[in-house]
Amino acid sequence: MRDRSVRTLGSLLFLAAVSPLGAATPAQPASSGGGKYMPAKSCGACHDAMFKTWSGSAHARSVTSSAYLETLRRTIEQAQDKKAAREACVWCHAPTTILTGDLDLQQPLSREGITCDFCHTVAAVNLERVPPFDLKPGPVKRGPFEYTQV
Repeated sequence: MRDRSVRTLGSLLFLAAVSPLGAATPAQPASSGGGKYMPAKSCGACHDAMFKTWSGSAHARSVTSSAYLETLRRTIEQAQDKKAAREACVWCHAPTTILTGDLDLQQPLSREGITCDFCHTVAAVNLERVPPFDLKPGPVKRGPFEYTQV
């Protein structure tokens, strides 16, 4: 089950990255939660090795790398629907913004990019929705083991 979920999420992120901008925009974010996300440092307090690995990863740099920032700038500059172009890029590179709405990446959490708590609070994926995630930020964390409370 875990391998299938990881492959599905990976495929989804790839498809979102290569799909045309503005192909679909949601009426509202897909969520039945609304709780707050935790910063990666919170996870790192107990999961030190994983936090260090994430900290050096492309996920951690997904919104801060100069290549991304320049590509985002050019994409928005050339797009007819600048808001849809920003959403298409930011939702993949800083997916917590799906719930927070921080598309201008002003919040420190948004600048963490693809952060621990986003992936570990995806309750389900429905590829027929945009965005396709059922997000439930809060104390329940999802992953390869039994669900647990923090």
